[in-house]
Amino acid sequence: MYDLDVIRDGEVVASVEVTILADEAMRRTWNEKTLARHRRAASLQRGWSVTFSQMEDVKLNDVMPEVHAQLVALEAEGIHSLDVFRSQDHHGSVHPSRLALRQLGLLSVEVVDGLEAGFVVLSSIGAGTRGWDDLEIALEARAAAKAEQLAKADPAVERILFAWIDASRHDLLAQLDRWAGEPFGPPPRTLSLPNVIDTVIVGALVEGSDGFYRWPGFSPFNSGTGEGASMPD
Repeated sequence: MYDLDVIRDGEVVASVEVTILADEAMRRTWNEKTLARHRRAASLQRGWSVTFSQMEDVKLNDVMPEVHAQLVALEAEGIHSLDVFRSQDHHGSVHPSRLALRQLGLLSVEVVDGLEAGFVVLSSIGAGTRGWDDLEIALEARAAAKAEQLAKADPAVERILFAWIDASRHDLLAQLDRWAGEPFGPPPRTLSLPNVIDTVIVGALVEGSDGFYRWPGFSPFNSGTGEGASMPD
C-alpha cells in the first residue's frame, strides 16, 4: 500500500507515497570506507562536502587530518567552495589550499547549507553525477518504482509522490534551487510520470530548515503562503 492518507474534515483528500533520493553507491562508500573520525571535525564551523577523484585509492587515515586543516583555513578566509583543479583564481594566482587538496586526491570542496557544523560528507566522482537533467531523471526513476503503491489509492483524490533528497544527493540541490528561482519558466524537460501519480513534491534540507518544492517547475512553497502554495493539512 501507499504510505498515508491526508484527511481534511473527515474525508481523504490526498494519498501520499514517500520515497528518498539517495545515492546508494555513495552510501555504501560511507559505510565501507569512512569512520566517524573522518566525518567529524570539531574545529569546523560549517558542514562540508568533500569530493575525491578516486576515493577507493585514498588512505583516509593519512589524508583526512590535512583535509580538515585545509577546510578550517578556508573557513577562516570566508571561502565556501573551491574547485581544486581550477588553474587560477580571478587575480591570477593559485590558492595554496587548491594545491594542497589537489595533492590529496580531491576534486572539490564546498559548504553544504543546512548540514551540521563539523560534519564532512565524503564522496567520490564515480558515486554521483551532476547534470541539468539529474533531478528529473532521479524523480522519474523513483516514480516508476512507486507507481504500484499509488495505483492502490482512490483515483478521485490527489495522488502525491513525496521525494526527500538526503545528503548523499546534495548535488541535486543546486538544480532544485536554480529551477525554483528560474524567472524564465519551467525546466527544459518535463517529468514523465505514471498516470497514477498526480503530483510530485520534493523536500530537502535547505538553509538550515526544511524546504518543499512542487512540480511542475519545482516552485517553492511553505505552509500558509497562499492558496495552492501550502502542504496539505
